[in-house]
Amino acid sequence: PDELTTDEARAMMTRVREFGPVIFVFSGGDALKRPDIVELVRHGSELGMRMAITPATTPLCTKDKMLELKEAGLVRLAVSLDGSHPGIHDSLRQVDGSFDHGLRILREAQEIGLSTQVNTVVRRDNIDDMDAMCALMTQLGIVFWEVFFLVPMGRAKPEDVASAEEFE
Repeated sequence: PDELTTDEARAMMTRVREFGPVIFVFSGGDALKRPDIVELVRHGSELGMRMAITPATTPLCTKDKMLELKEAGLVRLAVSLDGSHPGIHDSLRQVDGSFDHGLRILREAQEIGLSTQVNTVVRRDNIDDMDAMCALMTQLGIVFWEVFFLVPMGRAKPEDVASAEEFE
């Protein structure tokens, strides 16, 4: 009930466009749960913004839905991968199968010609996996790897943040 209506979202996007030809990213939760997501991507594209999305790595992100979004003007799709294998990623995200869905989504997005990137949150639990993550990134065909430092909020606790020495 607290989501923007379609009209409110369109109006907000129109205001954002006043900043210039920005990159507009739908993120989540899961933006694919919005029944108007294709309409909103089309609106942003028609305004001249570069439209992107970071869908949740679930079965909801299908090849057909990605194709529909691409036809509406989506140019980039980003997937969160927080480990080089399901054991690390799925435990951090607390969703079994999330890693495999992420790889599937990247592969299918590339098959239909969408530019892809990976977002990774670095935290104490995965910092020793970064060499393996680098190797995986070179194999995925992505154009960008965005690495974030964990901000302790939600399920993340201050003790999950790696130390300065660990980050170095």
